[in-house]
Formats: sequence, C-alpha cells, structure tokens
Amino acid sequence: MITAGTVSMMALINVVIERADPRDLDIVTLILFVLAAAGVLVGQTLGQRISAHTVETMMNAIRQRIVSKTRRLEYSDFEAIGGTRIYDALTRKGALISEASVAVVPAYAAMGSLVLGGIYTVLLSSAVFGALAAIIVTSILFFRLNMRKARVAMGEASMAETAYLKTFKDLLGGFKEVRLHRPRGDDLQEGHLAPKSMALLMVRIRAAASTTTAGTVSLLFFYIMLGTICFILPPIVDDAAVIAQSIYVSVFLLSTVETILRSVPLVTRATFAMNDLESLEAELEQHGDSAKYGPERAEFETISLEKVTFNYRNSSGEPVATTGPVDLSIRRGETLFCVGGNGSGKSTFMKMLCRLYPPNSGTIRWDGALVDSGNASAYRALFSTVYSDFHLFGHLYGMTDIGEDTVNGLLAELGLGAKVSYANGAFSTTELSTGQRKRLAFAVAILEDRPIMVLDELSADQDPEFRDHFYRDWLPKLKAEGRTLIVVSHDDRYFGLADRIVTFRDGRIADAV
Repeated sequence: MITAGTVSMMALINVVIERADPRDLDIVTLILFVLAAAGVLVGQTLGQRISAHTVETMMNAIRQRIVSKTRRLEYSDFEAIGGTRIYDALTRKGALISEASVAVVPAYAAMGSLVLGGIYTVLLSSAVFGALAAIIVTSILFFRLNMRKARVAMGEASMAETAYLKTFKDLLGGFKEVRLHRPRGDDLQEGHLAPKSMALLMVRIRAAASTTTAGTVSLLFFYIMLGTICFILPPIVDDAAVIAQSIYVSVFLLSTVETILRSVPLVTRATFAMNDLESLEAELEQHGDSAKYGPERAEFETISLEKVTFNYRNSSGEPVATTGPVDLSIRRGETLFCVGGNGSGKSTFMKMLCRLYPPNSGTIRWDGALVDSGNASAYRALFSTVYSDFHLFGHLYGMTDIGEDTVNGLLAELGLGAKVSYANGAFSTTELSTGQRKRLAFAVAILEDRPIMVLDELSADQDPEFRDHFYRDWLPKLKAEGRTLIVVSHDDRYFGLADRIVTFRDGRIADAV
C-alpha cells in the first residue's frame, strides 16, 4: 500500500507536469492524489504497528525462552556464561531490536518505491531507464562494499560495549569498596574503564565512518544520475517533457535512498543483536537441564557424598582448582558445623552438597539412591540456604500461602520488626544493614520449611546479642522441629552445640568428629 501510494503520487504529479497548462485544476487528479497520500499514511501507520506488534511478540517469546533456559542451567554453567551477558542481551540488545522494528517498514517501502520508480522510467524512456539502472546498480555495489566494513566494525563495537558494561558493573556493585579505597577506584577507572571506553569509541567511529562513506557514495551516484539526466540525456532523448519528468523521478528516488540509508545502520545493529540473542539461547540450550521436573519429595534419612570432587575451570575449560574428594554422610536431624580457614573449601562444599555444583567425579546418594540430573531438582528441594553471597528477594516468591501475621511475627522474633514489615506479598524494604539483611534471608529460609538448612557464616556481621541468640536459641529450636542444620562457623565458643564438627583444609575434609 505504501509503495503503490507513493509511486501513484509520483505518477499523478508527472501528469500535472505534462499538462498544457498545469494551472488548470483537475478534480479527478486531485482526488486520486489525496487517496494515494491517504494510502501512504494509513499504510505506513498500519505497517509500523503490525511490525512493532510482530517484533515485540517475538521478543516476548525470546525473553520467556531465555528465562526458562536460564533457570535450567547448572549453577557452574551460569557462572561461566555470566549473568551480565544474559542481562545485557535482554535489555540493551532487546531494545535495539525493538527500535529497529519501527524503521523496517519505511525502509522496505522505500526499496519497493525505488524498484517501481525504476520501472516507471521505462514508460518514460528506455534511454533514461538504462542510464538510471546502470548508475543505481553501480551505487548498490559500492554501498555493499563499504557496508561490509561497517558490519565488521559494528560487530566489534557490540563486543566492546559488552566488555565495558561488564567492567562498569564492578563500579556499581563495589561502590562502597571503591569509595573506601581510592587506588582501587583510580585503577578501575583509569586502568580498565577508560581504555575499554576508548576502544569502544574507536570501533564506533570506524563503524560510523564506514556507514557514512557508504551513504556519501550513494548520494554521489545520485548526483551523477541527476547530472546525467540534466546534461547528457537531453540530446539523446530530445523530449523536454520526458527530461522534466525524469528529473522529478530522480528527485523522488533521492528521498527513498535517504530513507534506506537512515535505516541501514539501525537494522544492521539490530541484526547483530538478534544474532547475539540466538547465540546465547543456543548456549543456554546446550548447557540446560532437559530433565522433566517431577513432584518434590521433601524428606530424607541420610545423604552420602562418596569421593565427590568439583573442578573450577578457566575460560579455556581447563581445571584450575579442585575441591575434594569429599566423603561424608549426613543424618536426618543432626547439627553439623563446618569449620576451616578462608579458602579451605567450605563454601564450595555447600554448593556441592546442594548439587548447585554437579560433581565432576564421585557420587551423591539420597537414601541410597543416586542423585543425577533426573532427580536433582527434587533433591535440591530438601535445602533452604543462606549463602555468604546470598540474594535477598523483596517478595516471598512461591510462598503465597503464608499469612502476613506469621511473617511479621517471625520478623519481630529476629529483631527486625521495627525495620521491615510484610504485606501484600512483599517486604516493606530490603535496604538494611548487612547483618539485618542476613537475618531477613534467615527468616525466608525458615519460612521455606525444608528439612535441611544450610547457613554459611550467618552469624558474621551480627551484634553479639543476636549472635548468642542465634546459636543458643535458634539452632536448638530448629533442631527440635526436626531440621538438619549445616552451619559454616568461625565462632569456636559455640562449637559444643554441634553434633559433629567437620574441618576443611585445602579443599578437603581434614577431620570429622
């Protein structure tokens, strides 16, 4: 509709031009012109709406698939792929694709108008058509040659921007540490962010230069085309009306070329963004757990780790550090303290125990049954955790049946009642001190009501009063409820409260008593 309307307007204007007296008002031609213009406007509006609806529907489906596939990743694979990459793909690159959807319809309409405009010149003069065709084809070849360089630079710019944003995340996530340690902030800014920003600047300038050159060459050929019609073809065609109409067609084609040139960089960046999304989705699919999740059986008698190891790997996939082999049996209802120095392997063991890190060797047995990808989800449902690097959710996702009075009563017991409340499925705030955030995470773990609680350095960052309350009151209370407690601790004055103490050293269990 857009292309037909645009070309119809061009033809109608040429009809007016070739009349003996253009000042005469032709009602029929005017009505046809108004209808053609209305067709262009309506077609462009509908086309852009349809395009936006199609693209946004597609992006919604992609987002849903990526979220689903991300959830099925093993934690180690999630760490390797990187949360920043997934977040960047769904935000910045998704926005590029959405933005390009508006430009696609005018661009395709302009290309259609360009083709029909060329065909229209055949009706005017075969000589004019031959000249225009030769010039336009040559222009397209030069344009594609320059855009090839631009696409390479745009690809480099996309990778450079991702690298810059990954480092910039260090500034945002570690803002307190940067403010406290000026040399760290100086090195982060001048030694890392500034060079990566400069690298991004250079590749973007190179991409813009190639794109601009491609556009300039196209406009150059347009002026060659216009000059050819004005100065070279008149002796050949020998028809002033045809020359006048051809000049108008050339000017019309210029507007279509400009529309195409404006859309090319945006569409090219969107193409790279879509390629990145497809690459990410394929990688998530490759590493994702394909097992169908069955009902969660939240009970156990014993869990046994038999020669379990986990390897940390570098970007090339080569092992750089190993935790294990670990041999340990855990019985229902016992309180087990895990102790050892920093870097001894306690936190990694906790992730191995919960099977966030699948074993590279060895086995985990749940009441004698092997834990594998088929039942790993049900096995993980045994655990409530508060890791040292925990994330605090503002909502009680998946626990909508818990009453507000129950939650607020627990918050009061943990000394948080004056700081935070729970209503309408959400906490009033999570902007708390580190110790208070840990207590709030502890409250969520209690509310999950699972048979095993893994508490990694929960007592750290707590005031002495709550620390004593945690060890002497909360741990016995939770044990009396039938929960199994796995506690990472450095508070040796409370070690007597444990049924067993497991000591880690150099990634292995050095002692278990």
